[in-house]
Amino acid sequence: MAKLRAVPLFLPACGLALALALAACGGGSGDPYGSDSNGNGTSSPTYTTLLEYVDAPLSSAYAVPTVSGRAETGSVTVRLREDEAGNLSVSFSITVTSLDPSDMLTAAHIHEGSVTGSGGVFVGLVDGSTIAFSGATASGAVDVTAAEAAALQDSARSFYVNVHSTQVGSGLARAQLGVTIDRALNIALAPDPPLDGRSDAGEAILRILDDGTLAYTLVVTDLGSGDTLTNAHIHRSSDSTVFVGFSPTFVPDTATAGRYTATGTVPLTAEDLAALADSAQGFYVNVHSSDYSGGLMRGDLPDPDATLTWIQTNVFTMTCAVSGCHRSPLTTAPMSLEAGAVPGTLVHVASTGMPSLLRVKPGDPDNSILIQRLEGTVTPQMPFGGTPLDAATIARIREWITLGARDD
Repeated sequence: MAKLRAVPLFLPACGLALALALAACGGGSGDPYGSDSNGNGTSSPTYTTLLEYVDAPLSSAYAVPTVSGRAETGSVTVRLREDEAGNLSVSFSITVTSLDPSDMLTAAHIHEGSVTGSGGVFVGLVDGSTIAFSGATASGAVDVTAAEAAALQDSARSFYVNVHSTQVGSGLARAQLGVTIDRALNIALAPDPPLDGRSDAGEAILRILDDGTLAYTLVVTDLGSGDTLTNAHIHRSSDSTVFVGFSPTFVPDTATAGRYTATGTVPLTAEDLAALADSAQGFYVNVHSSDYSGGLMRGDLPDPDATLTWIQTNVFTMTCAVSGCHRSPLTTAPMSLEAGAVPGTLVHVASTGMPSLLRVKPGDPDNSILIQRLEGTVTPQMPFGGTPLDAATIARIREWITLGARDD
């Protein structure tokens, strides 16, 4: 995963001064989005970059509200810049990969909000008219005020780029600026077993950051009348002991009765991170209440190895992308499963033998021909002529598809 790079290039003595003043102080650098000549004999502005985020990872997994069963990933580059006249602007480029062909990108903005939260539009980037997406990409520049520029440079504030589509107006994919997310977990919570006469539900939005911080937002809806939320933890599946405590403060939603949220962060140790990354261990989120002190609702953390990285290394490369099969030059198989070819050869791609089905349909393993071939419900079973994959491996591939079949 690409690391974000925030580069504040202004000097305190210069502030947001003109380019000549910056040069006198020794600050400033050229912006690749600007140039000294526009090719027709007149000069284009020369820009000084004040702040930049290069190739910030974009993913549907980062979206809040959460987006289920979508494969979109990509990258965002954002630069805050100033020209010789002191005019401030934000230049940007957005690339979305694995876009569902039935969807269309419509808009993009910089929003203010924490890594597990959401907020209003702060700076509009793509409005669909002045600047629009061309397929899955967009680029351009928009003017900002001095106050907006100062806010973007304020390390105490958090911003993200949100990409919207016709099917997901709230935000299809998101890139948090200045933060690197190592793992995004969006976990549905429900009473287990179901409670008679109650409709309590919830969600745990968890983000494990590269500095070892676990950021969380817990959402509970339709809380039963008279009940009170008291605590929440991550428990070990093996013995139900508490693994990580959230110590949450649940705040009622003044607009929606029965809806509560809690947001915070928890530092994780190296041992905690190793355990959460170990597929042999299992964990679940448990939310407790006054009526159900042992746990009102829960949801399992997904298998940490249900990723394309694991599947590519342990299945596609070892078993499928071999000579005479799913490896170039192709002689019998219709597509490559070599590293770098997937997800492009699988996700949203119609099956050659059964065009009515997709090789991989994000969010729907049952209707993905890959799973049907692996399980043998469609012949020939894969791996062709070899030993079928074990049930645990197929279950892991199923979970990857259920989670969105992302390039992760």
